[in-house]
Amino acid sequence: MTISTHETVLLVTSSTAESLVTAAVLAAVGVLFLLRIHVEFELLHAVASSETSSSQPSKTNCPSCGARTTVDGVCDYCEEPLADDSTATDRTDETGRF
Repeated sequence: MTISTHETVLLVTSSTAESLVTAAVLAAVGVLFLLRIHVEFELLHAVASSETSSSQPSKTNCPSCGARTTVDGVCDYCEEPLADDSTATDRTDETGRF
C-alpha cells in the first residue's frame, strides 16, 4: 500500500487539528475548575466572616454616655446599666456603621 504525499499531509493536518481541539478542551476544563475553586473559597470566606459569627459580640450604644459598648448589661465606659429591651440593640457591620 502506497500513501501519496497529499494523503500524508491530510493525515498530519487532521492529527494536528485533533490535538489543538484536545488542548483547547483541556484548557477550558482547567479554567472552569479554577473558577469553581475560587467561587467555593469566596463562599467559605463569606460564611466564616459573617456578621452572625460567635467571635463578634453584639454591640449597642450606651443610652447614658453614647459610647459603643458590648451588650452585657453594663456600659464598658460609664458603667451605667444598659436598656434590657432588645430594640435598643442595633445591628451594625464590623466597621461600626449602621
